[in-house]
Amino acid sequence: MDHAEKILAGLAALRDEDTLCDVELSTEQQTISAHRNVLATASPYFKAMFSGKFRETRSKVVPMHGVTAAGLKAIVEYIYTAKIEITDENVEEILPAAHLMQMNDIVEKCANWMTDKMTEINCFSLLKMAEKYNIQSVESAVHDFVVGNFAYISETKDFCRISQSVLCKYLSSDTLNTNMDEFVAFKAAKKWIEKNKITDEKVVTGILENVRFANVELDKLSDDILCDGMIANNTNCLKMIGEAMKYHGNSNKQPLYEGNLNQPRGVPSVLLISNGSLVNKQSFATESESEPVYLLKFPIFFRSRNISDVSLEKPIVFDSLSSIQVGNFIFVFGTNNEGFQNFTKRYNASNDTWMEMVPVPRDPVIGYAAAYVEGKIYLLGGMLVTRKTKYGVVSKIITNKVFVYDIASNTWCEGIKMPLRLLYPAAATLHGIIYVTGGYFCTSDNDEATTGKKVCAFDKQANLWLIKPPMNFPRCQHVLEAVEDKLYAIAGRDELANSTSVEVYDPQTNQWSVLQHNVLVEFGASSFVHGHNIFIVGGTEACEDIKVYNVEEKKLCTLEGILPDSAISVRNVTALVISPRLL
Repeated sequence: MDHAEKILAGLAALRDEDTLCDVELSTEQQTISAHRNVLATASPYFKAMFSGKFRETRSKVVPMHGVTAAGLKAIVEYIYTAKIEITDENVEEILPAAHLMQMNDIVEKCANWMTDKMTEINCFSLLKMAEKYNIQSVESAVHDFVVGNFAYISETKDFCRISQSVLCKYLSSDTLNTNMDEFVAFKAAKKWIEKNKITDEKVVTGILENVRFANVELDKLSDDILCDGMIANNTNCLKMIGEAMKYHGNSNKQPLYEGNLNQPRGVPSVLLISNGSLVNKQSFATESESEPVYLLKFPIFFRSRNISDVSLEKPIVFDSLSSIQVGNFIFVFGTNNEGFQNFTKRYNASNDTWMEMVPVPRDPVIGYAAAYVEGKIYLLGGMLVTRKTKYGVVSKIITNKVFVYDIASNTWCEGIKMPLRLLYPAAATLHGIIYVTGGYFCTSDNDEATTGKKVCAFDKQANLWLIKPPMNFPRCQHVLEAVEDKLYAIAGRDELANSTSVEVYDPQTNQWSVLQHNVLVEFGASSFVHGHNIFIVGGTEACEDIKVYNVEEKKLCTLEGILPDSAISVRNVTALVISPRLL
């Protein structure tokens, strides 16, 4: 026992013996003896009481209002022993006493207990306590718990007792777990409105505007919601349903919709689609009947799915897969290994569904880049594939052709050719300008391709290509991302080996600057942006880890052990953020 423990034990012994006690704390049920200086040392409340010009400063007996005998006894015992036991039976007595006496350490212990013991049954009673005593950590924990289990909790009897502001906070949450069925959110709102007998149209509209009606299935919109009396008699609600019906009426334009009605719900996620082979602990497969798909969630973890769920059952031509995110949708372009047929798939993150779109009308191409700007997706360069043999693909021409996909009309057209023929370049859009960097380049069909550091840019408004200052180092199959008004080119491969540098392009100065050398990132990797970080996944060589480059710190770190045990390495993945408001 150290000195502090001896002193505390001695003080507790004096109180137990009623020796030198100079104050009695009185409740309606009990009187507790203690020492003024000990209480004042532990509690700002008692320090102010005993050192000020109050009647209690000199009184032997001090009435304690607003606390129970059990709560007061627990606090005093803690002051003398540093021990307290919080239970279902006493938390509602200890917390008010701790709050009154400004015992923040006990309030924190109560908060931790409330968070640990939270269930679907008691979460709203805990919320009520947290609001009363301004415990924001518990309020936040209840919020996360309710939105994470909303489909079940919204069916409990206490759900309708929450306030309107709390209800709207839940319904507006991007992470509300409706089990991919937004109709759950509508039913919960309807239940609360009817139970609380809300008839004011403005109040009803204010609640229902948090429901993302565009994510409700069309038949439920027309058959259940539109016919509901609460909706049918409310002009503003009818307008919201009308917008949702219009959204469903033109599926092609859905990715271009800018509004809250179709924002997906759920934990921030990243979709990883494998283009090459899955390397696991048992074997090294070059092809499989169903390629892997993973969901990467923040904080980082994977949940495995099967690619057959996304209708990409046929093996894919190596290096033919490319993806672009547009709003809450992902477009995937590629070529099937069987029949050498191009395909375009569209993923809707709001309802976890895939749709077949019009494929690009050209011969199969590998090693191209993709970019998006103002409602159109651009497939840039690459190498034309002429046929498939048992030895692989035979290809001959590096192209400068550009194919443009118009999202609204689901049609393709050939765009203005790039000034360079490029294979394995990288592309990114910054301030409405498409930048294409690096890659193997050549000037004609017969020229030998060399790794370049050239940069060209497409200005859609002017409808022309521009030559920009070159990068400092040649690179192909590299990462290129736009973050905070600048472009970052990371790693890749040059003529002889992997490139290990990071450089940044500032459009204000129209210059590239080298930020870092000796960066170990596999070439052919995919990437996505989250906050100030560029996440780098996979590569041509099997890679087990995820690399993260922080543009503020100008530093690369490694996240190890991210992939599941059954798939410790993924090659040639395409990675895209599919959760709302992350970019």
